[in-house]
Parts: sequence; C-alpha cells; structure tokens
Amino acid sequence: MADIDKDKLMELADSLGLGNINTDRLKTVEDAAKKYSDKSEEEIIQELKQLKETLFKDRNSFERQMKAIKEIRPMLNGEQRKKLDKILDLLSKE
Repeated sequence: MADIDKDKLMELADSLGLGNINTDRLKTVEDAAKKYSDKSEEEIIQELKQLKETLFKDRNSFERQMKAIKEIRPMLNGEQRKKLDKILDLLSKE
C-alpha cells in the first residue's frame, strides 16, 4: 500500500469536520487502511453497503463525506481512481 500524504490526510480530516488529527488518530486511520488491504473487493463492497445504510440517516454528513472522498481522487493512480469511482457510484445510488 502506498504511503498516505500526511498533509493531505490532515486536509481531508478537516473537511470531514474531524479537526486536527493527532498522532494517535493518524495511527488509527493507518491501521484501518491496513485492515482493509487484506480484504477482497467483494468483502469491502459488502461492508460499504452496510455503511451506506448508516450514512444515509444523516444526509448532510453523508454529502460532506462524499465531497471529501472525491477530493482524494486526484491523489490516486488510474487503477485506484477506477475502484474509487465504483465505490462512489455504489454509495451515490439511493
């Protein structure tokens, strides 16, 4: 897995309304990323479907999070962008 640009991660956290991320929180995010790196694409999609149900309960928060996720797109390579687009499409459908 490629290293995450820590400055971009801080900007993303701020746009999600999480404020500054301290070292412990950053470690938690990195650990979560590692957890998902071992899962199949199908397993991740199933978890996203469950997450989507929870996120739709607070539409404003959902929209803010979708915007932040879209801001990640330019930092990704072509294959990663294709996967992100698939995820965004899945999350955007009601």
